[in-house]
Amino acid sequence: MVVARPTYTTTAGTTTTTYAAHLSSVQCVWKRTSGQEAEQFGAMRVRRQWETEIDNGADVRRGDRCTFTDKTGTHVVYVIDTAETDDGESIALEAEELT
Repeated sequence: MVVARPTYTTTAGTTTTTYAAHLSSVQCVWKRTSGQEAEQFGAMRVRRQWETEIDNGADVRRGDRCTFTDKTGTHVVYVIDTAETDDGESIALEAEELT
């Protein structure tokens, strides 16, 4: 997967989020855990939850944008939680994809 890190800029009270390249070729296997529909900005959106584990040395944190490709296509997910696994050798990521 490829990881981009957000940066925030505030001008005249309006905050803009942009993403810059952070990591590339991070080895992982994403697993879809759930999905739900929600109305957002006047339109029905599907929120899909994903999870994976990555090497403990990878610097991925909440808010990062991850892009990966599987057999169904390319997915862009936003990290909503990170936690060190019980064995301490990897980091578990939970992420959300908005479609």
